[in-house]
Amino acid sequence: MISFFDKKISLLIFSFLCLIFCGCTSPNYVKDSVDQDSISALRMSCKKPYELTQDCSSFFGAKRKIRIRDVDVKISGNDGGTIVFLMSAKSKNIKGSSNLKINIAYELVKRELIKNDVTIIRVRPVQDIGFLIGYVIEADSNAYAILKELSIDKTKKSKF
Repeated sequence: MISFFDKKISLLIFSFLCLIFCGCTSPNYVKDSVDQDSISALRMSCKKPYELTQDCSSFFGAKRKIRIRDVDVKISGNDGGTIVFLMSAKSKNIKGSSNLKINIAYELVKRELIKNDVTIIRVRPVQDIGFLIGYVIEADSNAYAILKELSIDKTKKSKF
């Protein structure tokens, strides 16, 4: 059985090899996160730097899959829903780099939250050795509940 520590080491080695073979590039962040400190994906868990109690896996990240305008992403959140971790899910509808995909997904999430009168207070990029993994969104109210309504999980109950 592989321990949690061994999994993190394996992820670090994989990331290092990707860096060697793919080159070192700096990801392009969305404008809302430019002046914010980034979060290391290797150091992030469901308990730090934020306590993400809804749909979070310390190894795989966000678990709840949602769809906004045919774009699939994954989210997790804190108890009050004011902290949302947004990361890419496999999406066939956006062509281009994973960096582009997560940035488009963020902009769609932002529009959805604004439409529902949620104010985004802060956005922090989550990265792993030059690769953008996602964003942590801090909001003034329960953003997670709004986004959870867009779930595409098989367990989601129909509103009808």
